[in-house]
Amino acid sequence: MNQFLKDRYIDFNITEVVQTGDRYGFEIQLHYKDESTVRFSGPFCDSAVEAEHSQKDHEKSLKNHSYIIDPDLRVSEFFEAWLNQIAKPKISKAVFSAYENAV
Repeated sequence: MNQFLKDRYIDFNITEVVQTGDRYGFEIQLHYKDESTVRFSGPFCDSAVEAEHSQKDHEKSLKNHSYIIDPDLRVSEFFEAWLNQIAKPKISKAVFSAYENAV
């Protein structure tokens, strides 16, 4: 079973936009229950303004836990994990069956 939804981060930080060479970017830090931190670079942009807009978009996704941490994840894997890990405990068997058929 895919763990990407079960192992949700509990907090995050986004660094300020910095210039690296002729590009602009920022770092994202995800904090987990086990006190570990995962760091990775946000996208690099051609201007500081573009990077700030990207930073705000990433922050919005991180706040509502819709940020995709694994960009290689297939849509079918995402929906299967969502269905079993998030939806199943909250919905009736009939609704689960209907969702399962749709996925």
